[in-house]
Amino acid sequence: RRALILDRRFAGKVVWLEFDGIYRASDTWLNGVFLGHHSSGYTGIRYRIDPWCSIGKENVIAVRVDSRANEGWC
Repeated sequence: RRALILDRRFAGKVVWLEFDGIYRASDTWLNGVFLGHHSSGYTGIRYRIDPWCSIGKENVIAVRVDSRANEGWC
């Protein structure tokens, strides 16, 4: 979990949360809203967050990762 405060310059703009990679199966939430699932750990992912973020207030990003499965090669 991480807290993020977006200042007023983000108001009315499209805002993305971007990860270069999260190794393995990940689920991501912002302020309790499920943003999505991403299976691969080798590619980046981004989520549009402006509909659910609060400008000037604390936003909580939560990421759950399950790295137990392999990528299909040994």
